[in-house]
Amino acid sequence: MFPIAMSMYWTTYRALTQALIAAFDLNSLRSMTLTKLDLVLDNVVAVERPVPAIALDLVQQVVDDQSIGIKGLLTAALAQNPGNPELQRLNAEWNDLVFDTATPCPYPGMSPFGEDQSDRFFGRNREVDEAIQRLRLFPFLVIIGASGSGKSSLVFAVASHKCGKAHSWA
Repeated sequence: MFPIAMSMYWTTYRALTQALIAAFDLNSLRSMTLTKLDLVLDNVVAVERPVPAIALDLVQQVVDDQSIGIKGLLTAALAQNPGNPELQRLNAEWNDLVFDTATPCPYPGMSPFGEDQSDRFFGRNREVDEAIQRLRLFPFLVIIGASGSGKSSLVFAVASHKCGKAHSWA
């Protein structure tokens, strides 16, 4: 059987993050990263937060590290905690997958889209047009929404880009 190439998407990050949360507490996560990956967890991610946030940040960090990668983190976690059913299940699911790290994930996570990524930010034309119309009437605009809903992306990637082309006051 040939390996299947798979792009990195949020579901991939989430699956490994959830498996790490199920398999490790903070101290065992520190131990795993040190003994299996030769990384000091506290130097890689901020650890003054709940384990789910730490696990997600760790997954995001290793994806960018070609020497480890997402499967390398799974292998290390499984070596540290071989009896964990979540890690075993994920390892079985990913056995024939080769993750494509050359194609970047189109979603920047909790970082906002930048103006240079405006081609990947779409589907909010109504909100953008409304924001531009309101800015034409008032020099100040407040954008309110839930965390992760795209407020900063709306401002940085789309509104500022469109206003910058149309108006010198952007």
